[in-house]
Amino acid sequence: MRYWREAFDFHSGAYRLDFWWVHIVNTFIFASILFVSIIFFNSWSLATKLSGTFSILITIPNLSLFIRRLRDTGFPVQTIMFVLMSPSLLGVSFGILASFRLVILAPIAFLIYFGWLIYLVSRRSAYWTPTLSKKQKSFYAALISAVMILTACFQIAALKHITHEFRAAAQKYIQEQRQVNENRGKSASSSYSTRNGSMSSSTQETDDNTPEASSASSIPEKEVTELPDDSETTAYRGLTEDTIGDATFGFFKVHGTWE
Repeated sequence: MRYWREAFDFHSGAYRLDFWWVHIVNTFIFASILFVSIIFFNSWSLATKLSGTFSILITIPNLSLFIRRLRDTGFPVQTIMFVLMSPSLLGVSFGILASFRLVILAPIAFLIYFGWLIYLVSRRSAYWTPTLSKKQKSFYAALISAVMILTACFQIAALKHITHEFRAAAQKYIQEQRQVNENRGKSASSSYSTRNGSMSSSTQETDDNTPEASSASSIPEKEVTELPDDSETTAYRGLTEDTIGDATFGFFKVHGTWE
């Protein structure tokens, strides 16, 4: 409740327990939204809308909490402004790595930056840190552990459900594509056979209806009489006979001299 009451308070401080407890609870809320939307309503769009709405609601409270935590560690205003502007510097560093073709180092740079932020918000208070008894420490430790375990269970259950739905949708899509391909093959083969049948029938009809066919059937057969050779044919037959060609092309006999 203090987190929401101090949503627009950028001047006071926040202890480490206040900071981390709020983020653990917010993570639990996100996991709960995902779990309920996916498991009970089977709606990824509902989970996206609710998560987006909750993210918008906690933007300013998270920013004010982050600033109060930095102020509580004793950082001056200039250092806090530098930390707030550091994401842009991280983007510049990614651009420099990309220009030198060292994109593989980008995850390392991000981990270093993230670890630096965790170090900043995990420092002890520079003014006054409340002392917890062993009973209180055990209570908070057990409560935080229980919330984190429950959050992990919600996320694992939601991810398993999403994975199962994705596999089912992928298998259904593959089966539909196979069915479509089979139907296309059947329709193509049937149209091919129908087209061939129609072409053969039309060809037969055309052959039967052509003038050559009708005229050929009407021309009577006549014996061919052998005519005597003329002078050129007699001279050609009088030349020497020669065989030309090869095994591939073939052999044939000619008269005269051939090169």
